Amino acid sequence: MRILAILPSYRPSAFNGTVGGGEISNRALLEGLAGRGHQLTVVTLNAGGSGSFSENGVDVIDLAEHGGIVPWVLSRSLFSRRIRRFISKRPEALPDVLLTGTEALGVAIKLRGTWGVPLALFVRAYENFDSPTGWKQKLKRFLKRITLGDFGPDAVAKVDMLLPNSEFMADYCSSHITGSVPARVVYPPLNVDVIGEPAESRVEVVSMVGTGEKKGTHVVHALAAEFPQLRFRVVGYPGLAPGEELERGNLTLVGWCDVQAEFRKRADLVLVPSLWEEPFGRVAIEALAAGKWLLVSDIGGLREAVSYQAELMAPAGDLVAWREKLAIMVEEPERCRTAWRAAASEFESFKAERQIDALAQALTELTHWQKST
Repeated sequence: MRILAILPSYRPSAFNGTVGGGEISNRALLEGLAGRGHQLTVVTLNAGGSGSFSENGVDVIDLAEHGGIVPWVLSRSLFSRRIRRFISKRPEALPDVLLTGTEALGVAIKLRGTWGVPLALFVRAYENFDSPTGWKQKLKRFLKRITLGDFGPDAVAKVDMLLPNSEFMADYCSSHITGSVPARVVYPPLNVDVIGEPAESRVEVVSMVGTGEKKGTHVVHALAAEFPQLRFRVVGYPGLAPGEELERGNLTLVGWCDVQAEFRKRADLVLVPSLWEEPFGRVAIEALAAGKWLLVSDIGGLREAVSYQAELMAPAGDLVAWREKLAIMVEEPERCRTAWRAAASEFESFKAERQIDALAQALTELTHWQKST
């Protein structure tokens, strides 16, 4: 199968800079498809300054111009034309199927019409459906749409298959678009294994990742005051260097660090007290992999991440309920072991090999549907 992925950003693994989780997932999935014998070509506007390159079976073509705002606008405005020109020079790369993410959806829809091939869309967040707040975000969204095209609900409804990152996100997409678009869940691929069950010793160190208001950091601050005998750690605190720590009583603020190492070496219990509906609960699943007790908000993809186990969930933002749940985890953690085992038993479904298989099967189905219609 010849697959053309249209992705605004696709940097090599050696790129020394910030790379989002979605881009990391894309790279793992596409390299996995290439490893199964599929022909993978990525066209991008941001290859991290490396220009066009090949890595692990994926050919990456950088079609951007560099040097300022004018080249940036031109690159995006002419993206679809440059992709067509590239394919005209390399007809062997003419795809059987197109694969894209949010920002490039408008471009991908145009090319789908040009070549008459099916189009699948990764959906990993709410960008396709939410309206931005604040003038800077509105301006950014406006520039994206006038240069690359629409990627809102009406555009999503035009694709041939959705590839959401959770069952929750699949349901969300279904309820926010007109008509019916087939969906196949492809979770962010994980390359870690469950190292064992939580220790029988009492909970002493409690960790969480993230500091934004929607992450529910205030819940952890409140719990730290309620449980002075415990040590709380908040990872990813702004203003601190990576790994730097700042102690405030029994609460330690930590700069960005290796989250898996934080869980394995430091935490007895991981909290995910989000106030918003996380599309996918990666932090929760990483806590399970590290063999740690876990308590998450009962909303969004977090419910799915813990296999809907009530003992591992608390109502979002309800401080009384979180205090009660934490007290159980601290005083009687064995009451939660059956629920923890049930959640951990689903861990294999999130592994990278399983997700690569799911994506390959989805794209194969899509090309077969196209040929039969």
